Amino acid sequence: DAPTEAGVCSALASNVSTLRPTEWGSVFNVKTVPDAQVLDGTGKKAMKDLAYTPQAIGFHVDNPYRDQIPSFQLLHAIEHCTCPDGLGPCPTCSVVNYAVDGWYVAEKLRQEDPEAFELLTTVPVRFENNGGDGGTVIFAVKPMIELAHGSGGEQRVVGIRLSPKSGGYAPPMPIERANKFYAARRKFSEMIHDEKHRLTFQLRPGDIWVFDNQRVLHSRSVIDPTQGARFLQGCYMNRDGLQAGHERHARAAAIANPNWTSLAETTPSHVESMASEYSRVVQQPLAERLLAMLDSQEATGTLGQPVTLREHGLQAATRAVRAGEDDDIVVMTLLHDVLESTTAVNHGGMAAAMLEPFLGEKATWILRHHEVVQMYYYAHHNGGDPNAREALSSSEHYGAALHWCEHYDQVAFDPAYPSLPLRYFRAMVHKVVGRPAYWWG
Repeated sequence: DAPTEAGVCSALASNVSTLRPTEWGSVFNVKTVPDAQVLDGTGKKAMKDLAYTPQAIGFHVDNPYRDQIPSFQLLHAIEHCTCPDGLGPCPTCSVVNYAVDGWYVAEKLRQEDPEAFELLTTVPVRFENNGGDGGTVIFAVKPMIELAHGSGGEQRVVGIRLSPKSGGYAPPMPIERANKFYAARRKFSEMIHDEKHRLTFQLRPGDIWVFDNQRVLHSRSVIDPTQGARFLQGCYMNRDGLQAGHERHARAAAIANPNWTSLAETTPSHVESMASEYSRVVQQPLAERLLAMLDSQEATGTLGQPVTLREHGLQAATRAVRAGEDDDIVVMTLLHDVLESTTAVNHGGMAAAMLEPFLGEKATWILRHHEVVQMYYYAHHNGGDPNAREALSSSEHYGAALHWCEHYDQVAFDPAYPSLPLRYFRAMVHKVVGRPAYWWG
């Protein structure tokens, strides 16, 4: 029940796999128009194929003349006659499609006639096409039945090349071998066309038939032009693209509907999905989230200070910029009190824990300890110890922390100071928190 409009075939193929375009384009249109009436936009005769006629078509795979034939084919019925009960054929809609499992028939040939099977898997034949418009030549020289090693080392069938309309010319060989080859080929074709092996069905408008073009051979009966227009749009998609598409959709489903209830139940795919989502939802927007946190501190008011925490951060960072400090110190200064509106206690330690993966050691140390260092300027007013910072003096960053507090932090409460706007710091914040986490280790 797909929409009966052009483009659905390619949209579906692109969603689940990757399209395989050919000289005919990303899609091909199969209409019951005689060859002489198939014209392009310039009025010249365009691409020709037996499919573009009402004639019956025998069993074949598409494009056997390509070195790698298309993996999967999709056929979308856009216009098609229908039978009253929905089951064809019937007097008003007689055309039917046929399908046969080529791999099954090939394996049956291997059992019944090993010599014939060996010939069809070893004799290379030439399949060819003129590009549809007679302007080129495309060919591939391959056996009619292609084999590959299975996981257990056995030779298994992986492809069928059979198309009476695309050549299949055998190379020169001794007459006795040639006779055996043609007998094997005839036997394989007869088995393919045997009614007991084929599936018969009729497409209805909105149907999309998807099949493995390297395995399933397809054909159709004669089309009666008096039974209305018939328009199928087809396209090809790649096998590796289908595998990639399946994994992509599986991961998306795992993200949307995780089916585990404890970490012990997770699989590598679950963990990879979580990591991807955390990166997309949490880590990638981190810079903008931090800037928004600072911006939101305007709404908390001044908290008894001359300026808001937002203005305090901007002013302190501006002083650091104008003093020539590096990006680490400037970004740390901008955000040093970003959590103080969440908790006044240990807000520096919390901010340091959040930013440590992205900051250098000195900036992180100053951020983690700035509350204690800053107490020098006010602790004596509320019974605290202004010299508590001396316990930190053994650190190599102690002197930098004293300088930072004196020149950037404790003076950044001036309502008249010309602070730089928040947008000035945006690129700098993105640069710092966009580093690989723990880049310094």
